[in-house]
Amino acid sequence: MVKLTLIHGDAINVLKKIEDESIDLVVTDPPYGINYQSNQRKIKFEKIINDDNLEWVDEVISELYRILKKNSCFYCFTRWDVYPFWKEKIEKNGFKIKNCLIWIKKNSTGGLGDLESSYKSNFEFIIFCMKGRKILWKGGFGRKNGYFINHNVNPNSLIHPNEKPVSLIREFIISSSDKHDTVLDPFLGSGTTMKACLELKRNCIGIEIDERYIKITKKRLNWGSNLDPEVKFNFYYENNFRL
Repeated sequence: MVKLTLIHGDAINVLKKIEDESIDLVVTDPPYGINYQSNQRKIKFEKIINDDNLEWVDEVISELYRILKKNSCFYCFTRWDVYPFWKEKIEKNGFKIKNCLIWIKKNSTGGLGDLESSYKSNFEFIIFCMKGRKILWKGGFGRKNGYFINHNVNPNSLIHPNEKPVSLIREFIISSSDKHDTVLDPFLGSGTTMKACLELKRNCIGIEIDERYIKITKKRLNWGSNLDPEVKFNFYYENNFRL
């Protein structure tokens, strides 16, 4: 049976309730601390909660190290201009960075900042690190290359300003976990990691602070109307969550 646990709350508070060394893999796209808002849409997304500062990063990374099992992986999306900050915090809290993977966004419609005197920023970094040493699945795409190209989200159908392709998240899950392992995403957003876990028969714990994206995740996963007996759905608020 696949267990999907969706939690509406602040990542720091929820992570503290998770047992030591109980998680097999972390895949997440945290706020970058850049106060980002896309200007590419007529109807703009609201800004991401907690994207205006990075004061919470140390505590979150420390908690992730505590709850990850020995010899497990952590994939963390970031951007070129804040990469040094995230690298320092991740290494400081015990993780060994193995590589910096590159996602090339072929369908990107634009970039950030002064585009008249700079180049288009159509890629993102994924810091790939480990607690201990994990042997990756030999068939995983990441065993062949450190860059990912053929994974895209149609910019005209985005449901989250920083939405990642399900196919890209699948690559990381396939390479770094087994069926029925537990994958954690402490910044779930619109539910992409949880959707990939459902497709790949992994258990998933997803934490999201913004009620808008809790509703979107439930809709994407047919929460409450999916009658598959092999899938168990659990929903908690931060204050009543118990693993």
